[in-house]
Amino acid sequence: MGKFNSIFKRKFSELDRNERIKFATDAHTNFGNISRKKLMDIYGITQIQAGLMMRDYIHEYATKIEWVEEHSHYKFTIKK
Repeated sequence: MGKFNSIFKRKFSELDRNERIKFATDAHTNFGNISRKKLMDIYGITQIQAGLMMRDYIHEYATKIEWVEEHSHYKFTIKK
């Protein structure tokens, strides 16, 4: 089933790929970095849902982000 999430205005399972990427991008823009845990905290979603959102986001922005191991999050960067 899936619970209605007022932030998304519907169930998480009803979000399409572009909407999941938009929510992840909004979180990244607002906080300066992004991780699965951060998405869980911001949106109140499960680890699996946050993982799906991160997978879509990473696939979309792979050439524009990098993993910051020290802080366990992704951050926008200028790659050479």
